[in-house]
Amino acid sequence: MDSNDEKVSDAELSKLYKIKKTLLKMISDRGYLVSSEDRDISFDDFKMNFKGRKKSMTIFSTKETEPTNSIYVEFIDDPKLGVEQISLFTEKIRKENISCGIMVISGSITPLAKQKFRESNELLHIEYFEEKELVVNITEHELVPKHILLSDEEKKTLLKKYRLEESQLPKILTSDPVAKYLGLRRGQVVKIIRASETAGRYITYRIAQ
Repeated sequence: MDSNDEKVSDAELSKLYKIKKTLLKMISDRGYLVSSEDRDISFDDFKMNFKGRKKSMTIFSTKETEPTNSIYVEFIDDPKLGVEQISLFTEKIRKENISCGIMVISGSITPLAKQKFRESNELLHIEYFEEKELVVNITEHELVPKHILLSDEEKKTLLKKYRLEESQLPKILTSDPVAKYLGLRRGQVVKIIRASETAGRYITYRIAQ
């Protein structure tokens, strides 16, 4: 551990371990590659490998079918996240040709910074999560139905099969916790599978707004 780093308590390490596990599952659910070694790491191994700083917990991955589609996750330990930090982060992932960047914050975020995230575009997409959002993986809760992101081709097939316009699909806000977990962007469609006492399962579709 670096002499400039503060000692991290076991309680804080336990929280960071849970957050890291959620993040790895999240990017895996988005279609990015995650090794079984990383996914199944024990708390003892995580604790032993922890470098004393959250910055050491960065994650980088690509999609197997789209090697140029990459994601980068970085922990930000500043007490307040502002536009300047976001601009520096954005420039960093732009230089590295990364498709999606995620900032995990432990402090608060300014209104202007929130607006900066909303201005994120398809070519250079940035998101943020508060640490408290990631301690528990919401998709593993028994009351949360399975959400599956459809590819563009699957979306076209769905609309053609049921002779629907996009505007006719039920909506899901991009701010919805599960939509945020999956990184949904406006116009993308998710398939939602719910348990049904009569049919075994009940399937609906929603479009992100």
